[in-house]
Amino acid sequence: MKKIVFAIVAALMVGATVNAQERQGRRQQMNPEEMMKQRTERVVKQYGLNDEQAAKLLELNKKFEGKLHGGMRGGRGGQMRGGNGGQRPDGARRGEGGRPERPQMTDEQRKEMQANMEAYNKELAEILTPEQLKKYQDDMKNRRPGRRQ
Repeated sequence: MKKIVFAIVAALMVGATVNAQERQGRRQQMNPEEMMKQRTERVVKQYGLNDEQAAKLLELNKKFEGKLHGGMRGGRGGQMRGGNGGQRPDGARRGEGGRPERPQMTDEQRKEMQANMEAYNKELAEILTPEQLKKYQDDMKNRRPGRRQ
């Protein structure tokens, strides 16, 4: 009887592990274009954009793809999460809290990212109505209160 219970528990644990790994794999398989479309759809819903605005926003997002984060997100390519036993691709250990350490952004990268963000916001302001723009700006101010200005 104990052997049967033990076998059932072991099977459930294996099944849960496989299920978790499959979900993680699906998340990593999303390509940049799909992510851009989802981001656009989220903004369309959140700020009530019409079809014309949505099309312009999608074009704007395509134009600025990869430019708004200073290349920091795309540079890892999902390698930090693989089954590498908590090791980074360069063999170093993870930082405190179990999260991978982020590469430091240079002043040049930071300035480039800020310039890209300002250009994006300027073009976005031409797409949105004044009410939508105000709501967007308020949301951006409240997005991460602990963030450096």
